[in-house]
Amino acid sequence: MPKGMTDKTKYSIATKTTETNPAETNTTEFHSKTTREVISELRTSEDNGISEEEADARLSKYGLNLISGKHKRTALDIIIEQLKNIVLILLLAASVVSYFTGHILDSIAIAAAVAISVIFGFMLEYKADQSLRALQELVAPKALVTRGGRHITVDAAHLVPGDILTLEEGTKVPADCRIVEEYGFEVNEAPLTGESVSVVKTMKPSDKNAPLSERTCMCYAGTLVVKGHAKCVVVSTGDTTEIGKIASTLSEIETEETPLKKSLDELGKHISLAGIGVILLFFIIGTLNSMDPSFLFILGISLAVAVVPEGLITVLTIILANGVRTMAENKALVRRMNVVETIGNTSIIVVDKTGTITEGKMSLSEIFSDGKTIGISEACDDNKALRYASMCNMAKITEKGIVGDEMDRAILHAAQLRGFDIHSLKNMKPISMKPLDSVKKQMSCIYENGGTRKFISLVKGAPEIVLSQCTHITENNVEKQLGSDQRKILEKELARMTGTGMRVLAVACKDIGTMRETSGKQTEEDLTFIGLLGFSDRLREEVAETLATFRNAGIRVMMLTGDNLQTAISIGKECGLIDHEKEAVEWKDLEDKEDEELKELLKKYNLIARSTPISKLRIVETLIKAGEIVTVTGDGVNDALALKKAHVGVVMGSGTDVSKEAGSLILMDDNISTLASAIRYGRGVFHNITNFVRFQFTTNIATLGLFLVTFLSGLPSLLTPIQILFINIIMDGPPALALGFEKSADSVMDEKPRKNHSVLSHKALTSISMTAVFMIIITLLAYMYFEPHGKNTALTATFFVFVSMQLANSLNCRFHKDHFFSRPSSNPYLFATIAVMGLLLLVIAYVPELQGVFSIIKPDKNILAIAGIAGLGVLLFEEMKKGTMTKLVEY
Repeated sequence: MPKGMTDKTKYSIATKTTETNPAETNTTEFHSKTTREVISELRTSEDNGISEEEADARLSKYGLNLISGKHKRTALDIIIEQLKNIVLILLLAASVVSYFTGHILDSIAIAAAVAISVIFGFMLEYKADQSLRALQELVAPKALVTRGGRHITVDAAHLVPGDILTLEEGTKVPADCRIVEEYGFEVNEAPLTGESVSVVKTMKPSDKNAPLSERTCMCYAGTLVVKGHAKCVVVSTGDTTEIGKIASTLSEIETEETPLKKSLDELGKHISLAGIGVILLFFIIGTLNSMDPSFLFILGISLAVAVVPEGLITVLTIILANGVRTMAENKALVRRMNVVETIGNTSIIVVDKTGTITEGKMSLSEIFSDGKTIGISEACDDNKALRYASMCNMAKITEKGIVGDEMDRAILHAAQLRGFDIHSLKNMKPISMKPLDSVKKQMSCIYENGGTRKFISLVKGAPEIVLSQCTHITENNVEKQLGSDQRKILEKELARMTGTGMRVLAVACKDIGTMRETSGKQTEEDLTFIGLLGFSDRLREEVAETLATFRNAGIRVMMLTGDNLQTAISIGKECGLIDHEKEAVEWKDLEDKEDEELKELLKKYNLIARSTPISKLRIVETLIKAGEIVTVTGDGVNDALALKKAHVGVVMGSGTDVSKEAGSLILMDDNISTLASAIRYGRGVFHNITNFVRFQFTTNIATLGLFLVTFLSGLPSLLTPIQILFINIIMDGPPALALGFEKSADSVMDEKPRKNHSVLSHKALTSISMTAVFMIIITLLAYMYFEPHGKNTALTATFFVFVSMQLANSLNCRFHKDHFFSRPSSNPYLFATIAVMGLLLLVIAYVPELQGVFSIIKPDKNILAIAGIAGLGVLLFEEMKKGTMTKLVEY
């Protein structure tokens, strides 16, 4: 077990044991036993299987072959997550206190804000989870089993240990099985191991301590049969399969708190301290002035409640909800609402290779023939190596496309791409065809050569085998003796291709004169070498450009893969992830390092090969402890633990169910460029959140400060409770909400990540306080200016002046550093909101009934002019700060 791991991660997936079969043996040992031993221990029959009655009994005992839901979120889980928020708890407390101190209207307004936040958050996340469930339920897998000597099809969920299962090409393996018989059987285990290359399976037992990827006699649930067919015996079902063990472990992994939640919790603590400070301040002042303690207590509590920004949670919820909707429209399904903002703060992305960086399937990339190497895009429709490989091919063309062995499929796809009529090629019937032999590692076929009654033998297979059978070579359509020099050239080219991580097949042929010569061993001897075909798991088209975008945004990218080091380095260089081999390492060279040493070493490497689920988890934990905001991408079960632990777990839409349950964001189009778009959008959301927090807290601090100044100076209260409620909810809420819809600037992806950045930093609070003090001073000056005209006139003026500055300040809060009038078309909602709020003020000013409610008189032109000048003054004051205090506004 790696050193330095926490108690919660000290578990070994590969050795987790559960009673899952009648023999009650350790299921992890079946790979090291003979088929006879396995059949005996499971009390089944290779030919007849178990009876229907026994199958029912075992189903009752061991349960359905399903991954249990203990790691899946329930509706209650989602509600509890919504309530884990200090600001939300403070608001609830404020609502209760307001109710018992007689501020019923305040209490109702605050409680409504809390309810809206919880209901919105719940509905959005529940809907996302339901969308995920719907996707998972689209396919109800079936299984072909032998029971009581009869071959029947059953729901895969009803498989039990001891069932004899038939697996064919294209089948998704429904349970963990031990192979009993196999015929050219290959399985793609990428969902479990992360390796895109299919594994050749045999009946031969593996070493007892062999890792999953080397247990060639086993098939694991969730993997895919890509070639041949096999008879297997089921040894594990449900949670006790290898996939099930990983899935059940997910419940032990604590999801990392998002930066937004941490920031809001920190904000809640500051608000609590501020509230306590206000209460203490009033008690001290009141005691010194011999004031009634009960009055001071109620007054202090009321002001402490006023400190809490009741609109904050509502506006935040609506903005994040809009983000969820926008991302869904752009093929990104958000399962946890805070992810909308968190992803914008990503400082490091840990990517999986297969399915994320590469397509997750083999493609024909290169052809070596006639002494030169060409890319598949350069191959002509008369390329002999490609033509012969298409003819010596077991893949089939069906209504669903090309099916069969992944390399045979890749050959036909390439031939079709280069203009070959693959339908005509496949309609040519060979005289004989010998399928791929796992021992001989080659296949062969014989065709009649153009109706001449002469024949041609075509051979395709492992290069070292085919080359050993070649005595001639074709160059520029001229057949020559294959000498030692040419053979060295071929071996050098083969070494180059395999060194870059390619899988390689050789193609050869032999002219046969008579029908009698078409049978026998000689058809695969004295061959003429035609060419080498190089296959690779091709890069996704968008990857190189997207990784460059991440680099420009200051986001580091690491690739963790189960592939070997050489293949990983080749892919890493091709996509621009690394420049030198020294940036890559195998996990075995890191796993014994202590946490602190590992943290330093991870700064050196951007590519780690031979990674395991546990290693990925430990790497992510280490990066998080180092202060990084970590986003993990993946699609396989082997990625699930890291996906769950990361701040943001991004899963490809084609990924496994287990990985989707672990993730918090699903890319429905399997396109990593969608992740770049999500990060861009998230950065914009973060800016908008800080902007509306800045706006709301400026108003709150100004309101509270104004009350404190008037209280201490003996002046009358300049704002009535109704006016304060109007300012905090009506005049504060809509502009704050509109600020949340500001479109991000093109330069947002040129900024550096904001690791663990608070929505209300010390710099921001200083800047906010300066603006609030300015608003307080201007409001007091307005009162003093109009006081000689009467108290009602002065109080009316202070109300309009304060609200005018509040609305003007919403323009200031559009940007941190840019001018308030920059990019006016990026937020028409804010300008429209200000216009509506302005009209509302005029309605209040000139409707007598509303004048009475708000304790004001009809304002004259002087009051409106002063209010307008005050609003302009706030704008100019903020512009002055941006121009002369640049460091202060960089938050």
